[in-house]
Amino acid sequence: MKRINKLFAVTACMFIAAGAFAQEEDEAPVHEGYSMELAKSATIGVEAGTTFEYDLNDGSSGLETKVGIQFYLPLFDKTDRGVVEETYAQPGVRLVVKDMCFQWLESYFTTGGNYAQDNVNSWSSRPLVLTYGDITADLVYKNVFLQVAGTTHPMETDNASINSIFDDVMDTDDRWYLKKQYALYSNTRYNKLGLPLLGSFIKRDAVDTDYSDDVSGQLGFGVEFSKFTAIAKAASLYSGRDNDENEWLFGLDSEFYPVEDMSISVNAMAGLHCENSFSYNGSSYNPFSAGISADYKIKTGRKTVLKPYVGFDYFKDLEGNLDDTWEAGIGTYLYTRGEDFLTSHRDIDYDEIVPVGFSLGANAVKNKNLYGDDDVHANLIFSAFELADRKAVVKNLGYFVELEMCDIGGDDMHTAVAGQIEYLLGGKYLPYVFGKYYPELSSNGEHMTGDNYVDVKVGCYMTPVQYFSLDVSYQLSTCVEGEGDDDKGLISVACTIRL
Repeated sequence: MKRINKLFAVTACMFIAAGAFAQEEDEAPVHEGYSMELAKSATIGVEAGTTFEYDLNDGSSGLETKVGIQFYLPLFDKTDRGVVEETYAQPGVRLVVKDMCFQWLESYFTTGGNYAQDNVNSWSSRPLVLTYGDITADLVYKNVFLQVAGTTHPMETDNASINSIFDDVMDTDDRWYLKKQYALYSNTRYNKLGLPLLGSFIKRDAVDTDYSDDVSGQLGFGVEFSKFTAIAKAASLYSGRDNDENEWLFGLDSEFYPVEDMSISVNAMAGLHCENSFSYNGSSYNPFSAGISADYKIKTGRKTVLKPYVGFDYFKDLEGNLDDTWEAGIGTYLYTRGEDFLTSHRDIDYDEIVPVGFSLGANAVKNKNLYGDDDVHANLIFSAFELADRKAVVKNLGYFVELEMCDIGGDDMHTAVAGQIEYLLGGKYLPYVFGKYYPELSSNGEHMTGDNYVDVKVGCYMTPVQYFSLDVSYQLSTCVEGEGDDDKGLISVACTIRL
């Protein structure tokens, strides 16, 4: 990445003047992040490469060239901003915007053999984007507060889930990529393994209610202590003029911290007179859901952290038109380089979002499965990830694995596993072996085709010269059960320069 250490002087003067004016107007103590300090650097990334492939099935061969360019400019450092009193011995206001910053992102991608300047300048851009986490506006007195507005909400239940070390990879569709590090290609850079391997057959969040987008307004009342916080909110689906059916939602969120490194979350929500607005499969309903979860961090070494967790979620239709649903989950993470260490892998996901370590999780779910059967079924995920570098548990030995089992013990039990082992030689040569076993899913992912496949890939990833990589591989896909076609394999050589 090249560093760009200049920003427009006019822009700087404008924001410095604005900050000075705000300081003169506001005499109340302010939050540390109230003033906006200009960031000092930006990044530009360029990647270009060509892959040669030879298909052993029909003797076809060819080249594919891809080029990507990306420019990223954080105008302000990300921080919390707002107004916060030093003490609330007397009633006072608190207005906080978390993780706020302005950012400029430009990206360009094309495939083919010719790259004219006019084409390169046809960017897909999101200039001057304001990003933030949460906004809260409260009236506070000692340990009690009235929340007059806020994006945080208790109108949801999601405490139990079956987790993986690759959780954030699986949630690709929920991420908004303003922290990109490389100018890679959008169709090949994220969730390259297609996790979860079993798609929607592996029930990760059987009970996942979220009604925050359905309400027109909500008002909350809460308490804050060092080891306990809670907020209760009331929300209406429409404004006072339009809420003719008096459709309301009521929710409660609370968190306990009984001992250091342990947290317990409890939440609940219920809806009244919501039949006209909420329906599922033609049945109207009034929702009720509740959940509880707990986790505990145990330091087992200088950086190693064990984090067991447990959770339970429950959903009920107060009208009785829908079947009850519940999910119970249990498992643990083991972070071998610390919980905050995040990285990427070229064959998994190029965003730096993957922790190094292990995860084992299981859940039991009571709901209608994809075949329409209303029963209790169990699922399991085991995952592991290690970088091939000097800090690996076994020096220079890297690996990743994801094992998934759905409907364990049932008639529709399915298993899938994918993994790779690699070893770094001389800091430049990385031979690897990849394997994957999986039942084939239909194009819409709603059912199994009946064919089971084994994919194998053997190769060597090399960086003989700085910024230049060469990936030579042979891959084969074989149908081991069913009527799939036989495969003789594919030979590929990918040459890439990345700055």
